[in-house]
Amino acid sequence: MASERTWNLIIFGVGILLFVVGIVMGILWPQVNDFIIQQLMQFQPSSETYQMWLHQPIPIFFSIYLFNITNWKEFLEDSSVKLNFEEVGPFVFKEVHTRQNIEWDDEHYLVTFNQTRTWSYVPIVSKDLSTKITNVNAVAMVTYKNLISKLFKQSYCNLFLFSDDGYHF
Repeated sequence: MASERTWNLIIFGVGILLFVVGIVMGILWPQVNDFIIQQLMQFQPSSETYQMWLHQPIPIFFSIYLFNITNWKEFLEDSSVKLNFEEVGPFVFKEVHTRQNIEWDDEHYLVTFNQTRTWSYVPIVSKDLSTKITNVNAVAMVTYKNLISKLFKQSYCNLFLFSDDGYHF
C-alpha cells in the first residue's frame, strides 16, 4: 500500500501535468480549431462535406395543414353566419434535392449547378389526398381586392381632378 506521501506526489504530478496541458492547449487551440474547421469544411469532390451536399443524408419532410370551411352553404345563404373552420391534415411530403451539371471554377472559388427539387407524397403518415376541402380561393380574393382598390383610386382621382372645372392647382 502506498504511503500518504506517495499519493500526494502522484496527485501533485497529475495536477502539474494537467496545468501544462491546459496552457499548451490554450496557446495552440486557435491553430487546432482552424485546422479542424479547414478539414471539415473543404468543398471538393473528394470531401465528405461535398458528398453530404450532393446526396442529402437526412431526409427532409414537410407537413401541410389546411382549414376546411364546414358551413359554407349556410354562409352563402346568410352572410351573418359565422364561418366554422376545421383543421385538416397533415399532408406530409418528402423533399429530395438533386444537383446536376456541377461545374467548378477554381480561379474564383465558385461552384455552379442546377438544382431540382422533387416532392413525393408520404401516405403512411398523411391524410388522404382525396379529402374534400372547401376553402377561400386566395388568388381570386387578392385579385378582387387589387381590382377594387385600383378602381376606387381611379374614380377618386377622376372626381378630384375633374370637379370644379379642374382648377385645383
